[in-house]
Amino acid sequence: MPYLGILIYACQLGCLVHALRTGRPNIWFYILLFAPGLGIAAYLLVELLPEWLNLRPVRDARKQLVDSVDPERRLRALRQLHEDQPSTANKVPLAEELMHLGRPAEALPLLEEAMVGLHADDPTFGRLRAEALLMLGRPQDAIDVLAEVAETNPEAADSKRRLIRARALCMMGRYDDGVTLLRALLPIFAGEEVRAWLARAEAERGDRAAAETLWREILTRAGKSTRSYRAINKTWIDEAREGLGQPA
Repeated sequence: MPYLGILIYACQLGCLVHALRTGRPNIWFYILLFAPGLGIAAYLLVELLPEWLNLRPVRDARKQLVDSVDPERRLRALRQLHEDQPSTANKVPLAEELMHLGRPAEALPLLEEAMVGLHADDPTFGRLRAEALLMLGRPQDAIDVLAEVAETNPEAADSKRRLIRARALCMMGRYDDGVTLLRALLPIFAGEEVRAWLARAEAERGDRAAAETLWREILTRAGKSTRSYRAINKTWIDEAREGLGQPA
């Protein structure tokens, strides 16, 4: 038994030194210190095995674990890049990550700063700015930005901008226009996002039966798809389950 304790202590110390030298997330120090047995096994599986074997499922597991315990890890890295060099190339990824984390109020100024000079009429930046405005509950402003993009880039009417417009119309209570646009986008978009927004719009305008039909379609399609497809569309699948009163 003492030999087992010595072995665990040696492995724990080795993992701690490795984590320190290779700049692993700080959460590992707590896991290894307070749960050495499980911590060592998790560290080997999540951090070391991907490097040794380059297994994609293990890499994905590592990312999910790190994201779950430290969701702002990527944000900190992007913010540091922006602080070191506040260029447009660093502003936009930082703004996108802030929006991904549900912080559009912080993202919007970055996007507005990026849309100057050569990038003043950039349709992608305009779309991100419109989406940030939509997340802030300003649908008319979002539509106005999209109109500016269309005026300067008439050929750039991509499906993502049409989706933002449809969502804005629904937020303004113009459900007939928004639902029509969403239904036109269904065959264009991969994944379940458009179907989920359409279901939400139908529910909000009082057509519960249409919303439930769409939510069931999401779950049926997810059940026939791959694990990676379900992971990518988890937000919309969970929303469909919630809409149907099913456990997530």
